[in-house]
Amino acid sequence: MRWIPLLVGALPLVGCSQGMHPFGWGASGDDTGEALDSGAAPQRLEGAIDRVVPAWGSTLGGEEVHILGGPFDDTAEVLFTGAGVLMQATVLSATSTQLTVLTPSWAEEVSLTSVEVKTDTHRAVAPDAFRYFEDGAGLTGMLGALERFERLGEVEAGAARTWARAQALFTRPTVLDWGKYRYAPGVDQCRVGYEGPPDGEPLQVYETELSSLELSSSAGGSVHLAVDPGASWRFAAEPDPSAFVHGSTYHLEPTAGSAGVWPEVSLDALFVSPNPLSLYSPYLDSTYPPSIGRDWFMLSWDTSDPADYVVADLRRYHGDTLVETVTCKLADDGSFTVPPTAWTGWDTGSALSIRIGRVSEGTATLPYNGARAGVVGISWVVGTGAQQ
Repeated sequence: MRWIPLLVGALPLVGCSQGMHPFGWGASGDDTGEALDSGAAPQRLEGAIDRVVPAWGSTLGGEEVHILGGPFDDTAEVLFTGAGVLMQATVLSATSTQLTVLTPSWAEEVSLTSVEVKTDTHRAVAPDAFRYFEDGAGLTGMLGALERFERLGEVEAGAARTWARAQALFTRPTVLDWGKYRYAPGVDQCRVGYEGPPDGEPLQVYETELSSLELSSSAGGSVHLAVDPGASWRFAAEPDPSAFVHGSTYHLEPTAGSAGVWPEVSLDALFVSPNPLSLYSPYLDSTYPPSIGRDWFMLSWDTSDPADYVVADLRRYHGDTLVETVTCKLADDGSFTVPPTAWTGWDTGSALSIRIGRVSEGTATLPYNGARAGVVGISWVVGTGAQQ
């Protein structure tokens, strides 16, 4: 496992063990833990750890884990070892085939730790059996969006009236949400050429080794996001626009990762797609593009069914050349005036591409570290104005 820098800052790669092991072990175990014993150790028979469930948790510790195998009894001592560190778990209950323990806290995220069980008569070690993830409570651990675009006004021959896209990635816990990551650092703010907050922590992306993600909708249908390891967004798709259903709840279906590399994760109610946004000003659904002045660029929209916030993607052209892009994150309160200072210039008679989207944020929690799954649904309207 390694961290990969993405867009918002440079980050050196952090190496990790490549010796990942499936979540199943034979009776012989591994002898790596015995060197950590001090003094003369009693002779013990070999036991077995068949499985650790779940096989991951937060560095905060205190999470209930079941160790399956045996033979166990109420003299069992459970140790987690990794990177030269040994920590003892709290045993809650014991049967001959299962131990229930509370995980010890861990100072920092590690790829995989070994789990060792010792009783008065037996000893078993499961190498690379448990993974610690950095605690993400109150932070974001997944970013992504399912977006639907509807073009208003005249449409060029062969151009689509509606289209959709989906993208997602898993990240180490971050203070960023979708709006702060893509559009502006705060509400009712605009930025030109925005690439994330300059004082923010670099986004560190997990390489999961998953082949795809699958979103299902409460309205029926699904969205399949294929993996593209070389892309900024590790999972992406261009689904049919019908895959985006306004007011529908979307779920993340169980992931199918390689055992020992990434947890199986499924999330109910990942996000609810917002209802459409009706843009009043500028009025884009006309034969001729509206005139827009740098000093009087007002946005207004319907607020009968507001969502979490609204985003704007505004692109100024000089002739056919894109000159600059201004992005804004706005309160969904029905109006906003784009400040003249948001632009570095203005070209009378040239085009202005306008995209206004209503955003609904997800609130699901990732089970392996307690971070929020910050995937959003966005319903966009798209049109063209004329700089005046």
